[in-house]
Amino acid sequence: MSRPASQVYKHYQRALSLWPKDELRPHVQFPDFVMRGIQKRLDPTTKAPLDPKRELAQLNALCSLAEDRYVKKFPTGHKILNPKSQPTYFKDLLREMEEAPSRTWLQNVSKKLTGMFRWE
Repeated sequence: MSRPASQVYKHYQRALSLWPKDELRPHVQFPDFVMRGIQKRLDPTTKAPLDPKRELAQLNALCSLAEDRYVKKFPTGHKILNPKSQPTYFKDLLREMEEAPSRTWLQNVSKKLTGMFRWE
């Protein structure tokens, strides 16, 4: 890797280290997928020239997403997260996402079966 390419690679590594881990699919992580594409693009055997403006724009986009810049810039209101039709929807969804990775196969099947029927 040439010097500019190695610097770009280091910047991508730093930006992707900020990315949160996906607990629901631990075998498929976004940073791993992006790094494979970056390694292909920055491979010295390819004859494609490195475009610094393009790389900088992509790095900026990646960093802005990893740092939650847009959540801070455009905060959602409290009303959006508590819909009148189902006020506990988002709390229940977060709880389910936290519980899902640690469930056993039998718990998954029982959860699926209880979700098929409405008891109310």
